[in-house]
Amino acid sequence: MSATVRGVFGGSAGTLLLVPFAVVWQPTAVAAVLVLGLFATATIAPLQGLILHHAGAAPSPAVSVNVGAFNLGATSRRPMPIG
Repeated sequence: MSATVRGVFGGSAGTLLLVPFAVVWQPTAVAAVLVLGLFATATIAPLQGLILHHAGAAPSPAVSVNVGAFNLGATSRRPMPIG
């Protein structure tokens, strides 16, 4: 695993460890959620590169399956009840 992937996951884990302390004050809670979102978004490119590295002679199907799996996961969650 590349140093970028390890750094992003380490940053995500560190942020998650700090969230219980950050939620006691609204500005720090907002900052923690923002940082966690930035780390979550930062995982996309390095993981896609890792997939391409291991795809061998079939990079297009590997990327297609990865994007399809992400979309399936994003759409299969249950909506939150309102009210």
